[in-house]
Amino acid sequence: SAHIVGVRRGLPALSGRMSRPRMSIAACGALIVAALAPHGSVASLVTAGDRRRGGADVEQVTPTLPANFKGPEPSDYISFGCRELAKTVPGVVEQDDPLSMTVDRCWITCKERRAAMYFGLTAGRKCWCAPLFLGKKLSDSRCDSKCDGDKRQTCGGVAGASSVYVMIDCNKTKEEKLWRQQQKEQLVIQGYNVSSGHTCGMTKDSNIRIGASEVLTGSVDECKHACWHGPGSLRCHGFTYRKNLKRCTFHSDVFAGRYEKGADASCFWKK
Repeated sequence: SAHIVGVRRGLPALSGRMSRPRMSIAACGALIVAALAPHGSVASLVTAGDRRRGGADVEQVTPTLPANFKGPEPSDYISFGCRELAKTVPGVVEQDDPLSMTVDRCWITCKERRAAMYFGLTAGRKCWCAPLFLGKKLSDSRCDSKCDGDKRQTCGGVAGASSVYVMIDCNKTKEEKLWRQQQKEQLVIQGYNVSSGHTCGMTKDSNIRIGASEVLTGSVDECKHACWHGPGSLRCHGFTYRKNLKRCTFHSDVFAGRYEKGADASCFWKK
């Protein structure tokens, strides 16, 4: 979420946390599939552009795999609908479990095969794993067989109808988390204007508290983060920084009142 303070004399004053909205599992899966699709590894989740061939929708993918293909370790899965897998798809692994087959049981089996990106269930008891998908899109009514291991779930149908799922990986690595944190910090650091050689405008009412104090001893960047994220930052328009003292004073309006000249003074305010 982002806290927004109104425009101050033509300068938008942004404050608060600038976190990226959390993606849904479906959105994450769509992005992953879209990123891999140009390499011919998987079919696109977007079926609006499917070509008509013999009255049936056909997924348009190249049935080849890169050498030594090894997909990411999946963390979840999303539905790809009721479909019929073409017999020409290479690398398909099948498992028949007439007593305990469920969607999760099939997923656990297939996610351990790092080359697999799709899995499907058919006839209520059969599970297959595939590195790509090539086949026909069927009516949802064709997938009407209850799973042998959980009658509340659907495991495909007869005559080749499969409940198909695409496996996804939405977990962020430590490196990605660090990179995103650094990007957020850079947005704060670069989110200020500065004018040197004088303080900000000062009146008896313009100083505000960030946390428990109107001043902070620290670096310029520490003062920027406090004015952006600290308790009371919604009211913080900017701050006066004294280089010799390594100290900043926070203001609700940097343009209010008179400013004082000083070689070590600078006025920072939010863009």
